[in-house]
Amino acid sequence: MHRFTFHLCVLAAALTAWTSTARAATSAELVDLQMRSQPVRLVGVADGYVSFFDEARNLRQRSLDRLLAIRMVNDPSTDDSASGAEAKPTPADSTRRQEQLQRHIADFEAVLAEQERTAAANADAGPDADLDASPSGFHPMRAAAYLGDGQILRGHLVDVINDGQTLVWLNAKVGRLNVPIDAIRLLDFGASAEGEGVVLPLGDSDGVVFRNGDRLDGFVQGFDAAGVNFTPASSNQPMTLPWAECQRVELGTGWKLPEHGDYLLRLADGSRVLCASASFMQEQWLFTPVLAAAPSPACELPAKEVEQLDIYAGGRVMAELWQLPLERGASQAFGLTTPVQADAASLRMQAPLRWSLSLPAGARLLWMRGEVDANAAGDAAKWIDFDWRVSVDREPGSAVTRHLSAAEPQAEIRLPLTTPAVQIELTPGKYGPLMDRLIVTQGVVVIER
Repeated sequence: MHRFTFHLCVLAAALTAWTSTARAATSAELVDLQMRSQPVRLVGVADGYVSFFDEARNLRQRSLDRLLAIRMVNDPSTDDSASGAEAKPTPADSTRRQEQLQRHIADFEAVLAEQERTAAANADAGPDADLDASPSGFHPMRAAAYLGDGQILRGHLVDVINDGQTLVWLNAKVGRLNVPIDAIRLLDFGASAEGEGVVLPLGDSDGVVFRNGDRLDGFVQGFDAAGVNFTPASSNQPMTLPWAECQRVELGTGWKLPEHGDYLLRLADGSRVLCASASFMQEQWLFTPVLAAAPSPACELPAKEVEQLDIYAGGRVMAELWQLPLERGASQAFGLTTPVQADAASLRMQAPLRWSLSLPAGARLLWMRGEVDANAAGDAAKWIDFDWRVSVDREPGSAVTRHLSAAEPQAEIRLPLTTPAVQIELTPGKYGPLMDRLIVTQGVVVIER
């Protein structure tokens, strides 16, 4: 990890020297408690507050406990420099903005000092050099780990410690993480280790899926350099399953609310890392992973390597529908049963459908963004015509309905929850259900913990 030196004088000069005051700040969106987004230019995150320029180019500050997330926007089209035409600030504007900057610079002094200390500690911690470090003789393997608390760790499994009860994970951006096996929901060594189409197990039992497609259920006792220490349910005889033969290792760990960490950092490589602390300044994120291996827990990443910061400090957690252990509904059309399909990319549903969901306790808001099936192109698209209705169970007045068709191919639903019981319905329109398919590209439940 390269060392970064942060100076208040550099920050002040960079902010006050802009021709257009907000141009040098990072494009982002602030997501409020109702899942509504506000476009901003992000200046900094520190001490429980976020500082930003709003659309009127005024420097603002907001408490993090009033937000669910800060979403980074890496779209060049949002850069003010692309527009060419910029109004020059008046002397009064410049004076006012300079006063605002001077007030806010003081808020970041503690964070900058922390960055100095942790950058020095991390200066010699080059994670790439760690790939060959394997005291137990463990051969590093590319994989992904999906944890019950929502974390996703991509990179390499590099070692096994604590008598096979802890896996050592290496991510090029984060460094080494120590992962207890009782926190793991899925180890994936297949194509979906890159995040494509992964399906999480819904059950509470252990199992191994082999590269030839066979499956063996039983109990995972631990891991070592040779493979998975496993006792099959059918024989009760312990055995070691070689790593090279395993594609998925499913553990009976179910979904749960995070017990530790006030932030979840979503990285550009698909990793999601729970953090005890997180701050942003001078286009850099500084964060401390909860699972970080000592002695260098703090990490730094440029803004482009981070997609989103989920904020748990206000007592609310955003859980994605595809990660929740929901009983899958199914539709009946043309004599065929079509179950709801869920993976990391989407939820896919066919009309007609009435799907009852039992969300986690503490659920306060359900937000979804959906679209019609993009494969229905050309003449087939004209047959798309259906209603998408979501309601709180036994509360008819709570229903939110959206109509989708070729002319209205996308919709968004935001439903406040008084109970975790929810109904999702797809009702075919005048052309019948043939092309009435809904793809939920984003589905989030806001939960109080």
